Amino acid sequence: MNRISYLLTRVIILGLLLLAAWVGMDSLVRVAIVNNGQQMTGAKVEIGKVRTSLSAGRIFLQDVRIADPRNPMLNLVQADAAFVDLDPQRLLHREIVIEHGTTHQIMFGAPRTQSGSLTANASVHSDAPFSESESTLNTNEEIETDHPRQAALRWLDSLSLPSTVEGRNLELASVSAEIQQRWPGRFEQKSQEVNQLRRAIEAVRLSMNTREDNPLRDEERFLEANAELGRLQVQLDSLEASLLDFEREAFSDRERLISTKQSDEAAMPVVSTSHSFDSEKLSNVLLMAQQKQHVDDIVEWFRWFRMTVPDPQRDFAPAPIRGRDVTFSGDKPRPGFLIRNLELDGEGQFAGRHFSFSGVAHNITPTPDLHDQPVRIELRAQGKQHLIVDCTLDRRDQVDRDTLYISSPDIDVESNMLGHPLALVVSMGDARMQVDVSLQMIGDDLSGDIIFRYSDVTLFVDRLNDLAGGEDIARRLNQEISTLDQYQTIVSLNGTLDNPGFTFESDLGQQFASALNGLTNERTQTVANDSRQQLEQILSREIEYLDRTVSRNIEQLISALNSEREILNQLERVASEAIRQNRIR
Repeated sequence: MNRISYLLTRVIILGLLLLAAWVGMDSLVRVAIVNNGQQMTGAKVEIGKVRTSLSAGRIFLQDVRIADPRNPMLNLVQADAAFVDLDPQRLLHREIVIEHGTTHQIMFGAPRTQSGSLTANASVHSDAPFSESESTLNTNEEIETDHPRQAALRWLDSLSLPSTVEGRNLELASVSAEIQQRWPGRFEQKSQEVNQLRRAIEAVRLSMNTREDNPLRDEERFLEANAELGRLQVQLDSLEASLLDFEREAFSDRERLISTKQSDEAAMPVVSTSHSFDSEKLSNVLLMAQQKQHVDDIVEWFRWFRMTVPDPQRDFAPAPIRGRDVTFSGDKPRPGFLIRNLELDGEGQFAGRHFSFSGVAHNITPTPDLHDQPVRIELRAQGKQHLIVDCTLDRRDQVDRDTLYISSPDIDVESNMLGHPLALVVSMGDARMQVDVSLQMIGDDLSGDIIFRYSDVTLFVDRLNDLAGGEDIARRLNQEISTLDQYQTIVSLNGTLDNPGFTFESDLGQQFASALNGLTNERTQTVANDSRQQLEQILSREIEYLDRTVSRNIEQLISALNSEREILNQLERVASEAIRQNRIR
């Protein structure tokens, strides 16, 4: 009887314990999750409510908040609700393996009102990752103040167009103006000298016609006249010689005109088949700012994934636990906590567009070195815009190996501006874009390629620097690019996430360079032809001027001198005869 009472007492006690366990199971599970989570991360884990069904291996969590050990004023992750399916068999081995989980309103990096540190005076780790806002600010400042402007200046410096393609000052025009200005003054001076000579001869003639009563005085007058006539003869010879110099000067001017015309023709711009516009520099001018923004967006995705799934060895500060686990020979250590599949949803920005995502995260564990699979996050855009994002974070070895793949066959691109105001500004209308991203990180080294393919493109040149042709070439360039409706850009990344670098090449620069080279060569040829025609006109006009005006004036002056010479010779004969007659008498 005593034994039955003893057994009955034990059964009652056991029943009461089971009832208490069943009633308080939710609280026990909540405490276990909080304690294990805090020991694992070294930061606060807060859960509002827990509902459990251990027989089915299912747990419902509400108001989940896990603080970020790297920044206690942020939550590493938070969710309004989560459903998880556990592996009951692994629970028997003190292992929490979530086979499948779903979340509702999950957020990463949300701010906290109170510190999530487990210690009262804790501060952010000195080796915590950089501030996202600081990195973004530095990157954007670099975009606006360095890359696009420098690309524009480098392009302008490289332009090989002749600086005097239009409005060129022809040397022949200057020589022609100098000739036209010089000869009238020279002829005016010689005409005055001839007139002075004529008046002097006339004065001698009048003096010879005056009769003197005194024969001696009359002879003296003729002797003086004869001497004056001799001086006038010398003056006339000098004038005649200067007119001969005029003829030689006119001939020299003619040769000078011909030589200057030939020099001008030789100095004219020659249309070259080689490109004056560098396609690579043109691509940099047109696309530098746009590609830098795209690179920033994609690098930010990579950074987000790496920060969202922290490195336990570097970022966690596990709380010390008492005792230790002993692994028997032949047993391979396994993660004490593992999420095989966790459904996610969220929002993001890519290529200037806002997307809503859903997806799945695989193989999340604080001890990745004990698991045989890397963390993998698969996201898909919801809605009419198709976007696939796959990120793999491999922390199983000493060197981190991460990859990011983004692919979209069709993204709507809103109208925007290409280029830089210093060099070239192009309006781009609404278009479509296909993108393929393949990035890798080994340790801190970033590498990979991004391919952008644009279609349904419409472009309009709003401004072109005068060094490249200005408004005239811009207007004609718009006609040339009216059929340009697609282009491709390939971006190659390097550097690190903190300091990413990139280079790119695009056939858009090639298409613009081809059109610009054709237009500028055409204009250069037109200007050269017009200049040659202008040279011919100037030369013909000046040759005619020398042949008609200059030669005719020289002939008129020579004719006038010949007339005066005849008069002078006649007066000399009269004076000589008069002197002879006076001496006979």
